[in-house]
Order: sequence, then structure tokens, then C-alpha cells
Amino acid sequence: MPGVEMNATNTNHMQASQTQAQNKTAATKAGDQKTPGVMGKDDFLKLFLTSLQYQDPFNAMDMDQMMNQMSQMSLMEQVQNMTKAVDALKETVNTTALDGGMKFLGKHITGASTDGAKISGKVDAVRLASNNEVQLVVGDKIVLMKFVTSVSDQAIESAEKPEQKPAVNTEVK
Repeated sequence: MPGVEMNATNTNHMQASQTQAQNKTAATKAGDQKTPGVMGKDDFLKLFLTSLQYQDPFNAMDMDQMMNQMSQMSLMEQVQNMTKAVDALKETVNTTALDGGMKFLGKHITGASTDGAKISGKVDAVRLASNNEVQLVVGDKIVLMKFVTSVSDQAIESAEKPEQKPAVNTEVK
């Protein structure tokens, strides 16, 4: 039955094509994760196992040297994990700071601007500066969140009311 053989050949060809596509996808994913010129943990372990496999049995690797390499690898992995944790913490801090500033949006505040001038008004926008300080935008002025002295749902009257002088009686008796 030549038809069956042809189907088997076509099926094998399709399986080979699928396998090649899967291998190419896996290689692309693995390539995306690696930084060129940087040796990762897996690369180190492959190199280490290859050196063990092909070492001269009469001149075996020194155990101190092997332990030193393993401890260096462990240290490198811990530093990488710590870097990832610090990056995640930084992102959380930035998000938390901005969330705190969002509570001022639409509220009336009194505070000092970046140049020290007293500012009162409604918060129109909240933004995060490049130095990660939360800035509240009141009209065309900027008030850092740390310089806010009062917050209200309604307009805040100026604390600096004009002084009322007592009436002076100018009548002569």
C-alpha cells in the first residue's frame, strides 16, 4: 500500500517540522533571557561539568579549587537575587509614594512651593519627580508633599488675615 507509506512519510515530515519549530521557539526564548557576554549559572555549570568529564584522571582537580568555584557561583547567584529584590522594592516604594500623593488630588491644601513661597489652592495633578519626590500641582505652582501644612475638602482660608487695629478714639474731652 503505497498510500500508507506516503502518509507516514508526510506525517514524519510534519513531526520533524513541528519539532524544528519548537526547538527554534525554545532557542529564541533562551536567547532573549541571556545577556551577550555574560556567563550565567547554567553556562557555568555546563562548563564545570564538562571540565570534570574531560579531566585527566591522574591529575584530578584540586578540591579546594572546586569548592572555591562553587562558592563563587553561589555568591554570584545570591547577588543576582538581591538585585532583583532591590529592584522590586524600589518599584513598590515609588508606587506607594505616588498612591499617597493621589489622596491629595482634588483637595485644597496649604503649603510651601519649591521656592519657599506660601501656596494655597486645589490640587490639580500629582506627579512623581525624577528624584522620586511626590509633587502636587496647584495651578501653575508645585508643592512637594513633604511641605504640605494643611489639607481640606473645601477651600482653606489664608492663615494670614489682616490685623485689625483697635479703634482709636480721637475725640478730645
